[in-house]
Amino acid sequence: FLALCKNGIEFNPEEKKDYSRSWDHSILEFSRLISRIIKCDKHATRDTLSLNEAQQLIRKLSRPIGEISTLIQENLQLAEQHKNNVISNRAPTPQVLPQEDAEIVPLGYPRTVCTNEKCTKVITIDNIGKVDYTSHCHPHCYLTGVEQETIGHEKLKDCTAMDKSLDTYNKCGCMRKEHMYITYEVRKFITNIVTNSKNITQSPIDGIEQLIKDLKEEQEAIIKVCTQLGQFLRANALSPVNDNILEYIEDFIREEKTKRSAEVQNDGVIVGLEKLLVDYKNEMNILQQQFIRFY
Repeated sequence: FLALCKNGIEFNPEEKKDYSRSWDHSILEFSRLISRIIKCDKHATRDTLSLNEAQQLIRKLSRPIGEISTLIQENLQLAEQHKNNVISNRAPTPQVLPQEDAEIVPLGYPRTVCTNEKCTKVITIDNIGKVDYTSHCHPHCYLTGVEQETIGHEKLKDCTAMDKSLDTYNKCGCMRKEHMYITYEVRKFITNIVTNSKNITQSPIDGIEQLIKDLKEEQEAIIKVCTQLGQFLRANALSPVNDNILEYIEDFIREEKTKRSAEVQNDGVIVGLEKLLVDYKNEMNILQQQFIRFY
C-alpha cells in the first residue's frame, strides 16, 4: 500500500479503510507471535546436535541389525536341519550342533559398492553361500558427510565417481540409490556347539529345542529394539525419514533370494526374514497408534 502511494497511485476512502484494517490485523498477529516466542523456553542448540547424532547412529545400526537378523535365521535353519537328522538317526554326533558365527573384517578405508543384482555374484566360502559385491564403484571413497553402512545416501551425489547429470555411477551405470558406503565386510564360518555341555543328562533334541527357543527370543528382542529406534526417529526427526531398518531387511531378503537362485539351500532363512519383516511392520503400526493416541 505504501509503495503504491509512493508511486502516485490513488485510492478511494473505502480502499484506504481496507488497507488500514489489514495493517492493524498484521500488527496484532505479529504482536501475538512475539509474545508467544517470549514465553517459550530457550532452546539449547546442543540438544539438536545430540538428536542429529542419535539419528545418524540409529541409521548406521541398520546394516548390523539386518546382518544379525540374517545370521539368526541361518542358525535357526541349521538347528532345524540338525534336529531332523537326529530324529531320523542321520546325525553321527547328535549332541554336536553346527552353527554359523561371524566376524567383522575392517577395510581400513571407506568403499562405495553397487548392490544391484547384476553387480553381485554368489560365492561359497567354507560351504557358506555369500553375496559378493563385485562392482567397487569407488574403491577408496573419502567423501565427507556420508553416513557409513547406508544405501543410497544423499551425499553420494557429490562422489567424484558419479555421473551427476544421470545420478548414476560411471563404472556400473547403476543408480546412486543402489550404492552402499561401507567400511567393513562380514566373514562367516561354521562352529560346532555341544548342546548338552551344561547338562550331560539332557537329550540332544531337548538341547536343540532350547537353542532354537533362545534364538527366537533373541530375534524378538531385536524386533522390539528396532521398532523403538524407528519410532524414536519418527517422533524426533525435523524432516521425514526413511525406515532404514525396514529397507535393510528387505535388502537382505533380496540377497537371500539371489543366493537361492544360485542353488543355495536357504528357504528357511527367507521364510524367517519375511516373517521378521511382517512382525516388524506390525510392531511399528502398534507403536504408531499408541503415539497418535498419546499426543
